[in-house]
Amino acid sequence: MGVGEQMEIIRIPSERLAVLFGKAGDTQKLLEGACKVLLSVDEDGAVQIEGEPVDEYFSKDVIRAIGRGFEPNIALLLLNEEYALRIVNLREMGNENWMLRQKGRVIGEKGRTRKIIEEMSESHISVYGYTISVIANLGTIDIAMEAVSMLLQGHTHPAVYAYLEKQKREMKKKRVLDFVG
Repeated sequence: MGVGEQMEIIRIPSERLAVLFGKAGDTQKLLEGACKVLLSVDEDGAVQIEGEPVDEYFSKDVIRAIGRGFEPNIALLLLNEEYALRIVNLREMGNENWMLRQKGRVIGEKGRTRKIIEEMSESHISVYGYTISVIANLGTIDIAMEAVSMLLQGHTHPAVYAYLEKQKREMKKKRVLDFVG
C-alpha cells in the first residue's frame, strides 16, 4: 500500500461472491475501475478494499449493496454522492416467522408491492436474507424507507399506496416549481 492508502474489509454472503466476480472476473474488474480501488476476496466473503480513503468510502457501500442482493449496475449508483444505501436488519425487529411475513408484505404478490414502492419513490429495493435494502436519490430515499417502515409496522397496503401517491404528487409539484422558479 502506498502513502495515504488504507485497506477496508467488508463481509458479504458467500453466495453473492459470484455476482461480485462476474464471468471470468469481469464484474470485479468493472467495479475496481469504477471505484478506483483494488478488491481481493476470500471464500468466506471477506472483501478487502484497497485504495485512497475517499474511493474506499464510496466503494464500501457498493460492495455492501451487492452483498445485500443488488445487481452491480444498481449498486454502482452509489458512486454518485446524490445516492444512498439504507439497510433494515429484520433480525433486530422480530422472530423468524415475523421476518418471513414482513418480507412477503414488502415484496407483495408477484413482486407487485416492491415494484410500486420502487416506481413511486424512484428507488431500488432488495429483500435479501434478513434485510430489506433501499438505494435511491437523497431526495426520495426517505419516501421509500417510510413506505417500507409503514408495512413493517402493520399498515395496510392501500394506506402505503395512498402515502406513496401523495408523495409522488408532492415530488412532481416541487419539480415543476423548481423548473419554473
